[in-house]
Amino acid sequence: HQIKLARAVVLATGPEDAAFVLKDKEVVAVRGIAMGMEGESLRFKFGDEEKKINLAKLVGVMLLGNTPPKSTGLLQTVEFTDGGVITGVWKSVDPAAKNIVLETNSKSLLTIGTGAIAKIRTTNGRLVHVEDMKPASVEETPFFDRTMSYKINKSLTGAAIKLSDNVIYARGISVHSRCVLTYEINGNYDEFKSLVGFQTPEGKLGQAVVRVLGDGKVLYENLSARGDAKPAEVSIKVAGVNKLTLEVDFGANEDTADRVAWVNPNLIRQKK
Repeated sequence: HQIKLARAVVLATGPEDAAFVLKDKEVVAVRGIAMGMEGESLRFKFGDEEKKINLAKLVGVMLLGNTPPKSTGLLQTVEFTDGGVITGVWKSVDPAAKNIVLETNSKSLLTIGTGAIAKIRTTNGRLVHVEDMKPASVEETPFFDRTMSYKINKSLTGAAIKLSDNVIYARGISVHSRCVLTYEINGNYDEFKSLVGFQTPEGKLGQAVVRVLGDGKVLYENLSARGDAKPAEVSIKVAGVNKLTLEVDFGANEDTADRVAWVNPNLIRQKK
């Protein structure tokens, strides 16, 4: 109930952190800078004064308000078991104490018990999963009048992704011809890798044109990808490419069974 009250609080746009504090059965937001944990309290700076907020009265904390800065550096997003989220840089881990230390966007150090953590996601690492990226543009053109929109991490029917190699894959982008997905990668990557094949058994009779383009230039092309063939491994250089396009077009059999999956599509950054 308290978390729902905190989420209902409307915050003005700004760079300060927000501490949601229980006061007289209501939840109020206090703006300032979260400085870290100390015993059973959160150290919180209001202007030039630092105070301690007892954890018993603390409902939650939003770091850097509702406008976190964009960053190209390595970041970790900690998702808590209660649904809360904090983004920062993972500085250290203490297995004995069962906690990690996260440097927040305000440069304060926050100690987090591992028991409260549901998941940790890394952003801006060397390897980036394309299926986690939002396409800059999507073109889906049915051969007749039925459009089958692309799916993330599942087949077009909602089942697991399974290719002609009889392997089930957890990650991938499932599409139906004709589908063109374009991603803004802004010259930040060196290589694109993916396995490309047809969904089994629905795509066994499929035959499609599969292309990867970089800034409109064809980098990979298979004019007759077939559903009864083994999945193809794609590994191409994309250094300097700003727009990466994954295209599956109609083949010799119109759009019959053209259910193609880009499996484990990854972008890899250059080593620094």
